[in-house]
Amino acid sequence: MRSKRSIGWVVLLAVGLTAFLYGVLAEGPALTASDRAQRLGELYACETCNGQSIAESNAPFAVQARRDILRRVTDGETDQEIKEFLVDRYGEDIDLTPRGTGLVGLVWVLPIAVSIAGIFGLAAFFATHRGGDPATASDADRKLVDEARQ
Repeated sequence: MRSKRSIGWVVLLAVGLTAFLYGVLAEGPALTASDRAQRLGELYACETCNGQSIAESNAPFAVQARRDILRRVTDGETDQEIKEFLVDRYGEDIDLTPRGTGLVGLVWVLPIAVSIAGIFGLAAFFATHRGGDPATASDADRKLVDEARQ
């Protein structure tokens, strides 16, 4: 019985990992220049707006930044080159994507690691504390019950 459950967990884990990898690695349809510029605009903060990306804002800064991004995309610049231009010109705060290093990386990785550890901890707890077969009465137990009834 235990081996069937183990196989089930392994299959579930394999399916989940496969779905995750497919979602991360699958290529979508080819982006047009304006689609790519829109996607890039979503990655950078509007300098004059509070909490909006360049793609969301209609502030003069955002409108001009969208034009700059579209021109650079049309000129064939890579996403990295566009990022370097924006960060050099406006500073690190314009970049809305979290860095994967230092304290920022820890802030993004730690909750995921704790969640995964919690899931495995709960699975281990329930696996060791699940109800087994109900206890069966021995002949001595039946004799005591019969004596008590009389």
